[in-house]
Amino acid sequence: MANVVDRRRESKSDRYVSSRERLLKRHKKQVRKAVDEYLGSGKGVEQIGKESVDIPIPADDLFEPGIMHGQGGIDRRVHPGNEEFNAGDKMPKPPGGGGGAGDGEGEPGDQEGGEGYVFQLTGDELKEMIFKDLELPNLERKSQDSDETEQHRAGYVKDGTPNRMDLVRSKTAQKMRQKASRKPIEKKIIQRLEEEYEIFKKYAADEAVYPDLAEDQTYQKLMIAEKLKALTDIVGNMSEQYAEVLTEEDAGEIARLDDEIEMLDQSKSIIPKWNRATDLRFRNFDDRPVPADKAVMFCVRDTSGSINEEMMKDSTIFYWLLYNFLEEKYGEGKVTVEYIAHTTVAKRVTADEFFNDRDSGGTVVSSGMQLTKEILEAEYSAADYNVYTAQCSDGDNFGNDNELTKKLIDELLPQMQAFFYAETKSGQSWGDPNRSDLWEMYKKIEAENPGKFFMGRIKETRDVYKVFRDFFTPVGGSKEPSSDNKSSMRLEP
Repeated sequence: MANVVDRRRESKSDRYVSSRERLLKRHKKQVRKAVDEYLGSGKGVEQIGKESVDIPIPADDLFEPGIMHGQGGIDRRVHPGNEEFNAGDKMPKPPGGGGGAGDGEGEPGDQEGGEGYVFQLTGDELKEMIFKDLELPNLERKSQDSDETEQHRAGYVKDGTPNRMDLVRSKTAQKMRQKASRKPIEKKIIQRLEEEYEIFKKYAADEAVYPDLAEDQTYQKLMIAEKLKALTDIVGNMSEQYAEVLTEEDAGEIARLDDEIEMLDQSKSIIPKWNRATDLRFRNFDDRPVPADKAVMFCVRDTSGSINEEMMKDSTIFYWLLYNFLEEKYGEGKVTVEYIAHTTVAKRVTADEFFNDRDSGGTVVSSGMQLTKEILEAEYSAADYNVYTAQCSDGDNFGNDNELTKKLIDELLPQMQAFFYAETKSGQSWGDPNRSDLWEMYKKIEAENPGKFFMGRIKETRDVYKVFRDFFTPVGGSKEPSSDNKSSMRLEP
């Protein structure tokens, strides 16, 4: 039997983390699917917000690599804790057969398989999976007057910090400077070599062998480096042939020209290899203002006496999802949340009061809409903010108030990107759970404002997640829980 030795250098705790990360990465789609199904079934909605959540995953959805031993042969093993068997005894087959009994007991095939596997997600991992493919509808870029800036590349400069130095650009600048510095020196060397060429040419038996450089088009088209190399080779050969036959005057002139060429050649060596002031190049960045995409979400909640514990719980879950969605998706400071609670009178409250306090009395929905309008017009300009409203109610409203409520919403909608209405009916013991005067009135508003007014009904806790997804799934996305949804958020210009 093969022995497997774990030679990883990490500590046992590090191995657990790395193994868990690999497992989550390998089965991300299956885990995402299980999360959506678990929350959509209503079982896990109440667990949202905890530090960790256990997500059951069917065994058929997972594949785990393992080490398998070949069939056949004699296998000798030592089983610790054995008090029943002696050497040579045959081990009985496990009870239950293999007919789909899973991890339960009973005859073969008479039960469904177990849940297979439970994966524990942290609160942050769960939120990332829930909100990944959701977005605020109709989000637009607003005023350009924004304190937020982002860096953009803006070419290169000659001064900067070492971490921004561009080595390729700096080396190119160094080569160009050295080439430019050598060029006038090399031109002077070429002039001296041409003078030597003319002196040696006079001693050739046939001067036609050596062309007139001033009229030779091939020579004149050569680059400076090519001219220098060609002349150096030719004059060197001519010196070997005619040095002994030179007159005293020409020999002295050749010696003078050689001294000047040597001095010029030495002057090239004093050109600095690197010149910080001219060679180094640093990547430059400019801070440019970012167009504001700020948003404000008005959360309007009915806290009257007709709201029972089930409705309160479901609306709390809905608003919790909404709050964490805004924080997770758009970051701190990008979306402002205003909390408004109302019975017959509306009041602006804190988040803690909004989620925990309950009142008694009747319901006048227009009071919440009126306070929303007052706060919006006083503190949030539609030119600077994307405005949203999310309302939760049981559908009850004072009979004569529907007309005023509709009038206020009609005045608010032109200043808003979207309005979301979730009607909670959980645990209702009277009336028709499929009908309310407020719902019927809102249906008319929805028909008049497609793509801007959204409605959903929560009859039981399992509906909260579905209604939430319906509200914030982008156009073209799947509103049913799925593991393959991808965010397609675009800010309209």
